[in-house]
Amino acid sequence: VKSLPIVFMSNFLQLAARLLAFRGLMLIQVPEVQKYTTFVVSHCTVVLIIKLIFEVRNEKAQKESIVDIIRSQKRNVKILLTCLCSTIISVDLHHESAELHSPKHIFLSGLFFQLLTLLENVLIC
Repeated sequence: VKSLPIVFMSNFLQLAARLLAFRGLMLIQVPEVQKYTTFVVSHCTVVLIIKLIFEVRNEKAQKESIVDIIRSQKRNVKILLTCLCSTIISVDLHHESAELHSPKHIFLSGLFFQLLTLLENVLIC
């Protein structure tokens, strides 16, 4: 409850920075499809790398049952969806069991996302 204003301000500032970046992106004199595709693909690739390094814990190798395979595929889809959702603001990757699968370094993940947004804003403007 005490951190709610901080989270709100963080999300608000991320949204404002992203809107400024999109404004700058719109002003670039390059074909529409090329500039947006390049931006989204490169951004999602870097966010995926950040999430894999800082938020995803490696699971111990176990016997592969059908349930484990389905669980693993759901986990992979969840990682990809959070990367796509992170094109505007940072979306943290949360797991079912906080005890076993808690995010590793959520601060570092957020920090690198902010640095990525800053770098994109500088490059676009």
